[in-house]
Amino acid sequence: VLLHAPPNTIQWVDMERAQFRNQGLLEYLWTPKHLRSKRQDLFPTTQLTMAVWDEFMGATGYNNSFHPKSPISTLRATVPDIPLLDWHKAGIKHISQLMTEGKVTPFPTLQAQWQLPSRAIFSYLQSKSVLEAYTTTAHNSKGSPQVTSQLLIDRCWSSPNKPKTLTLCYKTWQELTPTKPHPHKAQREKDCDITLSDTEWLHVLNGLSKRTKCFSHVEAHRKLMHRWYMTPQRLHQLFPTISPLCWRCKSDP
Repeated sequence: VLLHAPPNTIQWVDMERAQFRNQGLLEYLWTPKHLRSKRQDLFPTTQLTMAVWDEFMGATGYNNSFHPKSPISTLRATVPDIPLLDWHKAGIKHISQLMTEGKVTPFPTLQAQWQLPSRAIFSYLQSKSVLEAYTTTAHNSKGSPQVTSQLLIDRCWSSPNKPKTLTLCYKTWQELTPTKPHPHKAQREKDCDITLSDTEWLHVLNGLSKRTKCFSHVEAHRKLMHRWYMTPQRLHQLFPTISPLCWRCKSDP
C-alpha cells in the first residue's frame, strides 16, 4: 500500500492514532475498563482489539484494577493533572516499579532508589491514593491468588537474551511466601459466621467499582467493608456477639 499510495496519504494506523491524541492507544488499553472514558467514535477494528484485550485481562484477574505492567501514564485516567515528568526522568515507566510485594513502596525508599526530587512527594501521594483504591491481588479462574511479586514480574518480563530467565522465574515462584489472609475478611467471617473465598471477598469489595464512576461512592463502600465507620455500639447492634463496650476505656458508651 505504501509503494502505490500517493505522497502524504493518511494511513489507517495514522487515523487510529489521531483518535487518541490526548491519551495514547496504549494507555487507553492498559486503563481498567470501568475507568476509561466512553468513546463512541472508535473504528470497528479498534473496538475489536479492545474487546480481545479486555477478555485477556479478565482471564488474568486484572480487569478491574491496574496491572503491574501498566504504564504509569494510565494513572491519568483518574487524576488527569498528575505530574509525572519527574517519574519519567528517573526511569520509572511501569506501575510495578512503584510496588513492593503488592503494596505501594514508601516514598523515602523510592527516592533513594530512583534519585527522585523532594517535590515528587505530591505526585507520589496522588499515585498512592489511586493504586490503593484500584489495585488488588489478581486471581485466576480457580480462585487462588496469583503471584504479584515485583521480583517475579521483573524476571518474567526481562529480556529473553538473559541466561536462565525461565529457571529464575520458577525459582522465584517456589520461594515466594504464601499470601496472608486479609484481616478485614477474617473479621467479617467471624462477625457473620460465614466463610468467604478470596474471590468472593474481592467480588464484594470491588463490586461497586463496576457500577459507578463516583470515587466517593467507592471510597464509602470500601470504608464500610473495612469497618471504618463501625463503633462498638453499632457493631453490637449488627452482631450481638460483639461487646458494646468502648475499646479505649472498656466502659459503656
